[in-house]
Parts: sequence; C-alpha cells; structure tokens
Amino acid sequence: MMYVSFLLAFLLAGPKQSPQEASGEIVKVKSRTVTLRVDGRSLPFIMSDRTKLLDAADTVRATGSKDVGGALSAGRHVRITWTPYWVPDGAGIVTGFYRDVIEIRLLQD
Repeated sequence: MMYVSFLLAFLLAGPKQSPQEASGEIVKVKSRTVTLRVDGRSLPFIMSDRTKLLDAADTVRATGSKDVGGALSAGRHVRITWTPYWVPDGAGIVTGFYRDVIEIRLLQD
C-alpha cells in the first residue's frame, strides 16, 4: 500500500504536469518567494535556480531565484508560468503543495 501511495505522489509531482499561467501585480518579493495578487487573492510562487525573468520583448534579463528576486519589485505587473509541485512525506502521502515558477514575464517597464 505504501508503494502505491508513493507512486501516486510521484506521478502527481512528475513532469507530466502542464505549465499554467497567472497574471497580476507583485505584492512582495522575499527570498525565493514572489507573492502575486490575482483576482483579489494573494498567491505565493516559489522560484528556483531554473526560474527566468523575461522582459516584454522576450529577452532574458535574469536567471535563478537570487538574480530574478533582486530584479523584481512590488507593484510590477507580470505573467508567471508555473507548474504545481506536490510534496510527499516519507510514506508517500501528499502533505504539501507549492507553485514552482518556470518564468516571469514583465508586462510593463
């Protein structure tokens, strides 16, 4: 049974998850987290070393959570492409969820 739970959690967290998008205004940037206001709600997104920051002309301005986080500020309007990441515990039961950022596209300069 534990194997089945682990396999299910692995499949949910695997690369088969299709990227999703969210557009809104940045509320705050702290460490590896960027919080975005979407439809009146504040949603946290987690950046990684793979996260890219693109300007409106599709030029890469920064790569990695440290550089991207330093280039962002509250009040900017962006579109974030992200994938869901399900966090399993040792028994394979999903205990957490976060939004893993692939790229952040600036909508205005």
